[in-house]
Amino acid sequence: MIVGASQTEFNENVATAFRQGRDLERQGDIPKALQQYEQILEADPFHIATLIQLCDLLLEQDREDDALEFCRTLFGSETHELIADITAFPISEVALLRLAAIYLGAERPEIGRIILEHTARKHPEFIDAAVGLASILHEERNYGAAASVMRKTAEANPDKAELWFDLAQFELRANSITAAVQSITHACTLEPDNEKFWTVQAVVHGFRNDWPAAREVHLKLCTLSSDPDIFHDAASALIEHEEATNHEDIFERMLSLDPENPKSNFLASAFAREMDQHDRAEQYLEKSFQNLKALSPDDLIHVVQLRRSVLSREMMNRLCSEAAEILDDDAERLKQIAFAAHEAMLHELANQLYSRILELDPGDYTSRSLLLETQLSLCKWGEKNAICEDMLREIDAVMEAGQPLKIDVWNLFPLGLDYAQIARAARYKSAEIYQRYAEERARANFTFNKTRRKKIRLGIMLPYSHANSHTAAVRSFVSRHDKSRFELYGYSVSPQTSDGNNHDFIDHFDKFASFSMDEAVLTAQMIYRDDVDILIDTTGHFARHCMDVAALRPAPIILHGPSGFQIIGGAEFYDYSHNDTAYLNEEFASLYVEKPFYMPHVAMPAEMLEVGLPTARRQDFLLPDDCFLFADFNHSCKYDPECFAAWMEILKRTPGSKLLLMEWIPDAKANIFKMAQEQGVDPDRIIFGSFYSRTDHLRRVQLCDLLLDTYYHPGGVTTVDSIIAGTPTVSAKVSFPLPQPNLALLKAGGTPELFVHDLEAYVETAVALFHDPARLQALRQRMHDQRDDVVLLQTDRWVRNLERGYEIIWEKYLAGDEPARFQILDVEDWPDA
Repeated sequence: MIVGASQTEFNENVATAFRQGRDLERQGDIPKALQQYEQILEADPFHIATLIQLCDLLLEQDREDDALEFCRTLFGSETHELIADITAFPISEVALLRLAAIYLGAERPEIGRIILEHTARKHPEFIDAAVGLASILHEERNYGAAASVMRKTAEANPDKAELWFDLAQFELRANSITAAVQSITHACTLEPDNEKFWTVQAVVHGFRNDWPAAREVHLKLCTLSSDPDIFHDAASALIEHEEATNHEDIFERMLSLDPENPKSNFLASAFAREMDQHDRAEQYLEKSFQNLKALSPDDLIHVVQLRRSVLSREMMNRLCSEAAEILDDDAERLKQIAFAAHEAMLHELANQLYSRILELDPGDYTSRSLLLETQLSLCKWGEKNAICEDMLREIDAVMEAGQPLKIDVWNLFPLGLDYAQIARAARYKSAEIYQRYAEERARANFTFNKTRRKKIRLGIMLPYSHANSHTAAVRSFVSRHDKSRFELYGYSVSPQTSDGNNHDFIDHFDKFASFSMDEAVLTAQMIYRDDVDILIDTTGHFARHCMDVAALRPAPIILHGPSGFQIIGGAEFYDYSHNDTAYLNEEFASLYVEKPFYMPHVAMPAEMLEVGLPTARRQDFLLPDDCFLFADFNHSCKYDPECFAAWMEILKRTPGSKLLLMEWIPDAKANIFKMAQEQGVDPDRIIFGSFYSRTDHLRRVQLCDLLLDTYYHPGGVTTVDSIIAGTPTVSAKVSFPLPQPNLALLKAGGTPELFVHDLEAYVETAVALFHDPARLQALRQRMHDQRDDVVLLQTDRWVRNLERGYEIIWEKYLAGDEPARFQILDVEDWPDA
């Protein structure tokens, strides 16, 4: 309470004195006005109107220290009530903002923030107050609140184009893309020639993947600007969307603006190549390379990053190599070049660059892990043991020191570690992620109501939205959910693409959104606003993951899986882990933090596809007709020396046979051929396949005679594909404690006898099937005949079981029960089935 005089007469005298002070102000006699206010405060030290007016005057006189003394009286213990009173008085916007600035920079920043909050709420026309508050909220990553503040101010000042521009940027950060489109469009309407506004307009349409709208904005920008970078962006977009040939004028203007710029010449080369003007393309490329050294280091890196989508693999190799030579002593920029090389499938160059980075900085733990990943993909195993030992020592040292663990746990599987070592790393990394977001979690303070509604809302977080093996696994159950009982919200940590399969996949969701890995807080806020009941993370410890979002706990229940990759999460922010007993037996379950719920037969989803059994021919896939064809379709990073040696032994004991592998990493082929020769196998007996649509790929799988699974890191989707296609897969149990998802898949797929106890039996089984065509044919026929009956491919049944699991964990939550492991009863055994 403000202490004041009790007598009515005293109050009237103070009010009269205050009015006299205001009159003196209007007459311009500021010294006397100040004296009058000070006399009032001698009589009533807490007269709020006088305190406010005196602060205002002192601030106008640049007497901030004096104003601060009176502010200390003004803002006592009842801050909120006083601030509410302040904004009711006729204190100027300038004074309010200066008061806020004083407190933001002094000992009570929370008061400065409160001043801004009340001012922006009661006076949205006060632009600087709104901008100041929005900036604070933005720094706190509270993007939705920042956008809300800016929207009120923009609507109160509808003709201020800059406000609508600022609002659009806040809305972008808040992932309110549709609102951002409207805001930036309004800004562009108010100032149709503002280059800055149109640039953001292009960004917004890029987020929406609305290429037609983005194209028109790029073309508009090219009429407004003479900045070569604007033309670079437009040219890159036109090339990426294969529309360059329709806009030759853009490329001509770009070259005329800056004819020596390597960026311009690289893009002109790509354009000439699209026009089948190959000589011109080579000329532009050579000119680009001649001028590389003239670029600043940052511009050189920008050229490397910009060109991934427009250069051939050979030219990208040359560009990265020459850029690396120029920046040879700059470890940080070499890392950026190495990453670009890796993305361009130039693993041999990336391997060299990571080695050079470690020469410059031997303690660069991240580069060492990337070097290991690259060497595994290249099948360079000569240094594997030494690198693994270094990695394990560094992992131990990092965990002992409490530092962030920067290796992807998924990449530990091919190293030959037992599951306890992998689980320890997973738990450590998960705990580090959880702790990293402790403040954000507390600030967000997500709270949930235990309410039952007609449909359970499932949020499914994905590493990809485009067609790949992971998406295929998820598609199999997403498309079959009972929409009368469940709503599906999808969240992908990769951009949406124009791939037709991608849109077919996305259409199965009631809502779908993409986000960036560095926007975890923003994404969590979006999921919370979507009121998701069960959030399902299908990523876990991948390079492209959603664990940061899960760590913010934006939903009442968070589930790890299903995806086909039941790798341990080891995270206290996961309530449950989707699993099966074949993979997660009692020995391994004790390593988990999250509570497993067990599917009846197999945890991995599978999608039954018709592959056209009688129609496929080997020649359609450039495969030899005259040999027995072994195959493995796993990524080369899953290969290991023991497995490869087993493959070579099989080839040596099966005359005339060949081994089909996928050309995942072009640079790996030479290493594979060399190792084959060293082990006494003619390299010509190893052939490499290209990539096809999934349906065509399944037809190719069907044309193979026998599939050979990888060892430490066995196949998931590849094994499912073999069962769909009716081609047997031989798989071996590893010789140390490690879960075996391949066991569950082969059992559920109807060929448990092909899961053998070690690599020796693996070789013997493959060789025996080669030498016994009748037995192999009988096995293939049995797989074909039982295809409709094996539980692995009864996807509707699998989905009904999964839905039952969701309902159980939701009922447990509504009842207030803590998460606990449980086994789902197969739908075939339900009492009412």
